[in-house]
Amino acid sequence: MELVPLLWTFATPSGIVDQNAYQVLKDEFLNLLPTSPFYYHELMQEDDPSVEQLRQVFRSDDQPIQPIAVKMRDLTDKQVENFINRMHTITLPAARGLADQEVFDSMDTLLDVGGGSGSLCLGIANRHPKIQCTIMDFERVCQISQRNIGKHKLENSVTTVAADMFSDPWPSKYDGVLFGNIFHDWDWKSCQYLARQALKTLNPGGRICLHEMLLNEFKDGPLVVACYSVAMLLHERGKQYTVMELQKLLTETGFVDFQTRSTFGYYSLITAVKP
Repeated sequence: MELVPLLWTFATPSGIVDQNAYQVLKDEFLNLLPTSPFYYHELMQEDDPSVEQLRQVFRSDDQPIQPIAVKMRDLTDKQVENFINRMHTITLPAARGLADQEVFDSMDTLLDVGGGSGSLCLGIANRHPKIQCTIMDFERVCQISQRNIGKHKLENSVTTVAADMFSDPWPSKYDGVLFGNIFHDWDWKSCQYLARQALKTLNPGGRICLHEMLLNEFKDGPLVVACYSVAMLLHERGKQYTVMELQKLLTETGFVDFQTRSTFGYYSLITAVKP
């Protein structure tokens, strides 16, 4: 993780810096200057937990201060459940927009890697009843997925398989492999590994599908996506990527026919085909 580019990504859409220089750009940012009567010194205490966490990141050799998804094995059952339920709240509304994408019309089987609560598969299975979806995640997470599958009465369309995506064998022969909010958790080398595994898992002509919030090419926004990158800085090992970064990664892995479509809010679906 490169800290300076990541913080640049946050500061630029905030209006604090421009593409050419680090400087205060607007009068309203006088609250950042100690010499200003509008200085926010009372709101930015040295012992503020968020400020201290950012300091620690710079001193920690790019290691997350409060790891969550990247250290799922080490979390308590309660921590796992709380995290997965929070992610479910965020991703379930986006599932409908994802499921409306025509790329799923040609699929009969779909593997959702790190599928968490199952939110995305629930949306896809409801919209495309012929697709057999498989959620792959840790055993404790799969137990939560199974409860949600049961609530939606989708047991005939959505199943789970317990596995660590980095150390366990993957099931094979799928028409699609989905990663929803997965690549942004991980560094470049880890994402390369996941892409290679997806290539092995897919049938010829199958598609890798990344559902992510994308930074624009200059990495100067959108602000919401930049804020997500800061969250990744604190809690995970990755960042929000640009379209061109993901295209480079997938192309170098061996995928072709790279496409991007907006799905819901700030989310986009990035797809590429196994030759």
